[in-house]
Amino acid sequence: MIFNVIYDNQIIKQIDFETESLILNKRLSRAIKTFLILLTCCIFSVLIPVFHFILVPGLAIGSFVIAYLRYNESVVVYMKNAECPGCKSSLLDKTYFRPSNDFSFLATCQNCSSDVKYKTLR
Repeated sequence: MIFNVIYDNQIIKQIDFETESLILNKRLSRAIKTFLILLTCCIFSVLIPVFHFILVPGLAIGSFVIAYLRYNESVVVYMKNAECPGCKSSLLDKTYFRPSNDFSFLATCQNCSSDVKYKTLR
């Protein structure tokens, strides 16, 4: 899939990334794994004095919300050889995202903390 690279609100170039649509089984397993990890943290946070009044409800609610958000991530973009236009360092190898109407996603450079937006040509 071909993406426009947008940096500082200007289209810098076009780049072709390999994409993969996740099947229902894979999406569900990612969501359940996230839910169980956060729920386990919720259970163990009961042992922390004073802060457990905040941590237990936060992690309990967060386990459902984050698992739902992970379930909605249905596309994997393999960003091989993607680099930041600002500092020329490499970005993440792959990213998961939920397709929106404009099929775009945002990547943040770990070196210079600048945002690079990728948007399809649809």
